Amino acid sequence: MHTLANRLSTGLLSLLLLTAALMFPGCGFQDQEQPSEGRLNVMFPDPQVDRDWADIKESGVLRMITRYSSNTYFLHQGVEWGFEYELVREFAHTHDLALEVVIVGPGENPYDLLNTGQGDLIAGHYTVTPERRNYVQFTRPYNIVNQLLVYSDRLSSKPSSVEELAASDIPVTIKRNSSYFSRLQELRNDGREVSLQMVPGEKDTESLLFDVSRGTYLATVADNNIFQATSRYMPGLVKGPTIARDDSVAWAIRKNAPDLETQLNRFLYKHFRLGGPGEPPSARPS
Repeated sequence: MHTLANRLSTGLLSLLLLTAALMFPGCGFQDQEQPSEGRLNVMFPDPQVDRDWADIKESGVLRMITRYSSNTYFLHQGVEWGFEYELVREFAHTHDLALEVVIVGPGENPYDLLNTGQGDLIAGHYTVTPERRNYVQFTRPYNIVNQLLVYSDRLSSKPSSVEELAASDIPVTIKRNSSYFSRLQELRNDGREVSLQMVPGEKDTESLLFDVSRGTYLATVADNNIFQATSRYMPGLVKGPTIARDDSVAWAIRKNAPDLETQLNRFLYKHFRLGGPGEPPSARPS
């Protein structure tokens, strides 16, 4: 019988691969561009509500903030699916809570939705970064990933290193409010002048990969697990060099919800252990 981690990483992935190519050809919701504080466009950097574990238990509802994509949350023939959704639903079920999904829409920011109390946690395959820590608290990680350059197979010459990429005129298409942008900026600050092309905030990693697979863009960046999944149903993607290793992926909660953090960490510790660099989580023995 499959454990939680194995069930999420095998059976669910098979369904995602069958449906994602048709359902998500180039759209998705992610952090939106709007005038506000910092590159992440946060209007409310601090919690505006007091809602911790006791309040959630009393209400009987856990509210999950996420985006609509094949690896987070989506509807298929009226049934809710998605890696993040399945994982949070298991936590909610363990504690006899109903799960409410809050989709980040155009013009909305997940950090603002969280800090204003419209949701209780962000579950959207978010990498832990110092900038994001300014606005939220992260749980223990449930995955460790590497950042990869991804090329279109229409490129006649594909750089095998960041140095070769910097010496070329190939632009890397990226969102300004992503963790990938932060890493590329670090490389540029170190003297590796990689050419960047910015896209609107509503473009997510999956939709950018789709555009690269079609040759609309020549290069982008993706986490290795996202690349491995999407490359199975998106022909035209070529794996490039790794630009960052061992990034932690975790859920985000408000900074004034320590009891919720404790409950989430207990759940993640019980069900997952992290493997080597860039490896997916596996289930703890039960």
